[in-house]
Amino acid sequence: MSAIQAEHGNDDLAKSFATFSSKMSQTRANLRLLDDIPMIQYSMEYGLGGKEPDKIMSSIGVLTNVIDHFYYPVDKICWALDAGILKWEKRDKWDFINSMCWASSIYMNLMKWV
Repeated sequence: MSAIQAEHGNDDLAKSFATFSSKMSQTRANLRLLDDIPMIQYSMEYGLGGKEPDKIMSSIGVLTNVIDHFYYPVDKICWALDAGILKWEKRDKWDFINSMCWASSIYMNLMKWV
């Protein structure tokens, strides 16, 4: 196989992986549209974290739930912007807020396990 053939083969493989990644991301976003009711139910069951071993863990849990309740609607707005349902000039602002909520939620969940 020549270097040119190998190079083009890698391009095809890269395109295939990019397509797969894009489709999986879209699927993940679409499935998250249905997460509101389970999230509300989880938060109500969790309450103020009475089953946690100490106040720090319960505070982290409550804060994580609050962050997630901000994240879910913002994520839906970003999905609607991607889908062309909503039009917004300053879309980057929504993407930034979405990323901050997501990162904060991940960080808080990691704090519970460290």
